[in-house]
Order: sequence, then C-alpha cells, then structure tokens
Amino acid sequence: MGPNSPRLDSACEDEPADVAKSVDTPARMSGALRVLLIAHDSTDARRIQRMVFELQEGGIGSIEMDWVRDLAEGLGRVERAQAVLLDLSMPDSGGLGSLEELCRRADIPVVVILGHGYDRWAIESLSSGGQGAIAGAHDYLVKGDFDGETLLRSVRYAVERHGLIRQLRQAQKMEIVGRLASGIAHDFSNIVTAISLHAEHLRRNIPPTDPLLERAQDIQQAARRGSRLTNQLLAFSSRQEWNPEVVDLNVMVRDVGIFYQRVLGEDITVSESLADGLGRVRADPNQLEQVILNLVANARDAMPNGGRLSLSTGNLDTAGGEMAIGGVPIEPGRYVRLTIEDTGCGIDPTILDQIIDPSFTTERRGRGFGLSTVYGIVQQSGGHIKVESQRRRGTKLSVLLPRVEAPVPLAAEASGTVTLGGYETILLVEDDVDLLPLIGEALRQQGYEVLEADSARRALAAAQAHSGALDLVIADLVMPDSRAPELVERLREHRPGLKVLFMSGYVDEGTFSRAANLDRIPFIEKPFRTSDLCFRVRQVLDDEAWLDAPSM
Repeated sequence: MGPNSPRLDSACEDEPADVAKSVDTPARMSGALRVLLIAHDSTDARRIQRMVFELQEGGIGSIEMDWVRDLAEGLGRVERAQAVLLDLSMPDSGGLGSLEELCRRADIPVVVILGHGYDRWAIESLSSGGQGAIAGAHDYLVKGDFDGETLLRSVRYAVERHGLIRQLRQAQKMEIVGRLASGIAHDFSNIVTAISLHAEHLRRNIPPTDPLLERAQDIQQAARRGSRLTNQLLAFSSRQEWNPEVVDLNVMVRDVGIFYQRVLGEDITVSESLADGLGRVRADPNQLEQVILNLVANARDAMPNGGRLSLSTGNLDTAGGEMAIGGVPIEPGRYVRLTIEDTGCGIDPTILDQIIDPSFTTERRGRGFGLSTVYGIVQQSGGHIKVESQRRRGTKLSVLLPRVEAPVPLAAEASGTVTLGGYETILLVEDDVDLLPLIGEALRQQGYEVLEADSARRALAAAQAHSGALDLVIADLVMPDSRAPELVERLREHRPGLKVLFMSGYVDEGTFSRAANLDRIPFIEKPFRTSDLCFRVRQVLDDEAWLDAPSM
C-alpha cells in the first residue's frame, strides 16, 4: 500500500471541525433519541412535548426534545439532532418550502406534521422517498390524530428508513467505484505485464558486470509493486480471481513479518503472540498478505511518534449476536482470529462504520482504497472485521475468518524444475497491440511457433489460413469484438482437439458462471512473468485432462 492510501487511523493532529459532519453515516440511536421540533404554534408544540414527557414517565421511550419556533433557528440547530419533526405551516417558509430548505441544509430523518385536508402535501412530501436531490420526508403525522406512542413509532420508523436509504446509496456508490476499479485494473495489468516482460528481456541480454543490470532489476521490482496495486484494486472491487487454499495464519504472519518490518520505523516496537493449535482457514494467500501489510501500514501511520504494535492469532467460537464493521451481524460459528492492535491516535467511535468507504478518510492527506481493500478481501473469504477504537487511545482490529478442518497442502513443485519450452503451435489472441508481440516473442524464445491476432475476427482468419496443426489457443478474456470463450467454441468447431489457456487482468464474478467445474478452467492471471506463462502453457499442453476442458 502506497503512502497516499487512506488510513484506518488519523495522524496525531487535531482534525478539522467538520470531519464528523461530513461522514455519511445513519444517526445512532444509543441512549435518548435527540429530536428537533420545528413548529411555530406553541399549542401544538406543548402538546407534543407533553406526549414526550408522558412516554418518559411511562418508561416506553426516551426522547430528548428541542423546540424552536421558526425554520431559520431550526436550521442552525439541526446538526445536533438525530431526527426532525417539522410543521409544514411555518410562517417564514410555508408548505413544502420548509421541507425543501431543511433537506438542502441537512441529510437527516424528517417527520412532517400537517393539518387535516392536506393529503396532497403529505403525498408530495414523501414522493421522492429519499431518492432525489431533495431527500423528502420519511413519514408524516396529522395534527390531532396521533398520540405519544404513534409519535415515537413514526420517529423511529423515519430514522430506520433514513438509515436503509443511505445504506442503499452507499451500496450503489461502492458498486460503481468497484466497476471502475476493476476496469482500471484490467488496463493497468496489461501495462504492468508489458513492463515486466521488457525488464526480463533486458536482464537476459545485459552482461552480469554491466551496471545497467541493476536498473533492469529495479524496473522489474517496480512492476511487481504495480502488480500488487492491481491486486488491491481487484480485491477492493471483489472482482479479483480468488485462488483459495487452506492456510495456516501463524505461518502467514511469520512470512509477512519479513516485509512489514521494513515499513515500520525503529521507534515502533512489534510483538507477536501466535496461538498454539490454531485452526486453518480457506483463503487466497496473496490476498491475506495484502490484508496484513495494509493493516500494519495503517497502524504505523497512526503512530507518527512511535508506539507499540502487536499481532496475535487465536481460535474463536461465537454464538452470534455481535456486529461486525458496517453493521453486519457475525454469524454463529467457529473462526480463526487475526488481531492487530496499536497504541496510536485511534478513531472516533461515531465514524467507525465509515472507514470501509473508499471516499472517506480521517486524514487530510488520505486518499485511495485503504481499509476498503481489506474489507473486500475478508468479505470474499466469508469473514468479518471487528474494530474497537477511541480517539488517542489506539485501535484494535480483528479479522475473523471461518475455520476449516483440513490440513495445509504440501508446497507445489517449483516451476524451475519443469521444462518450459516446446515445439507446438500456439494461437495467441490479445487485443493490446503493445503486449501482443511481447508475449509472442517470449513464447518463440522457448521454441514454440506462434500465430498472433489482436481480435477474435483475425484469430479465426489466422486459424483458417494455417494449414498445419494448432495445439493451443491463448486468449485474453476481455476483447472488444467477442468473448474469449465464444471464440474458442468457434475454433473448436473445426479443430475439436484444440486446448485453451485463458488470460486476463481480472476475472469478473460472472465470467466462469457457465463452467461445470472451475478447477478445470485453464487460466493465468496478468501480470505474469515469462516463466509463469511458459510453465502454465507446458502444464496445459502435457495434461490430457485439458482436452475436455469446458470453454465456458
């Protein structure tokens, strides 16, 4: 995660006064519900206040009522309220004008009060339902026709409806940002792949004693960092290809420790407490690495003057009932817990639910994806995140992942022990005209004959014009004129024994929906190294099981 990513904690400096006001979060209903009554008629106002007092005396509900006589004064106090009771017959802005003015000033649950015979106003006040530019009212009451319990139910309903509407808006916003992120990741992965292949070519052709060799290595290292950024984008959007394995979190924390020690300063003390007998989880190891590194970097930035950082693991059995970040209930079950705790600046508890929003930060300088990336990975793994924090008292964040009863698999055979070259004929289909010749050259250097095509149409023409054998088609999943699976189906009409290897910078969650068995889909994710590609090509060509692999 780069230096400009948003942070879980803010830096140890006084925040602007308007930070909490800008947070897109539903009103919290802890303790008494703070309601602002905007009503000019003192008789109506006193009647409502008596209702509230009787509710409190009867122990039915607790409301803190603040009454103002005009709209202008009400607009000055609205930010201290959790809901508003608004009489539409205000003399300084009569009718729906009062509601529109209030909704322009504040995003808050509103219950309008109107007289008999004003049915049209009631309908118009609710018509936008919170979907338009003017949020509108969330409920209405008719003067003389409601008692204290009805009032309380109406206010609570308005608060709940307002919260649901905002959650819907948040979900829609996250979906749009997610689609944008996945599109950027696809294009960026092509760029990173090209940089990586160019750097590999330079390293192979520069003498070991040439000082430029170190520059080529630096380029390749930069490409690997770009690859991590691509993975962060995809993990945030929940569109990253998920390659789950049975993982030991203790081993993961120890391995990643080599990397996160580099991002921590000498003034931060690190301790690890890894539980014996820790259960296993099923997750993508690369994604879990991102989770740990992101959270460690967040904790580091919360301690600009030094402090203590602790990482711990443990088994956790829960009966449910607790709430995770974002207001999501934690299902009953058996989990493995990874906790990262710091002694940094902490977070205001009132904004905890918003730290998964990519557009939110408690830092003036923060921007990017931050905890949204972690949240996307954990959700994709079926887990939850719990956060406990207070301003200037540190933050404790726990990642809960479902426990599985399965052993950690033995390490796979290293690709370096397998012959990577070959003599077969490959049809390479890649719409990125900069990347196409690079991949083709890499394959030719391993002995393969390569036919290149930058579109599905040209791929069909090349296959038809080629009179010899065609052993494998390597096709990018995302092409402007056709889906790669459809291209493969057309190619197999004339070459039924044709094997396939798909490649892409990202895999949309519906890409493989028609496949009978995902494990039988030969696929390589961009960006990749030449050795990775050639190993995968050799694997597909040598394994007869791929003959019947579905083309989706």
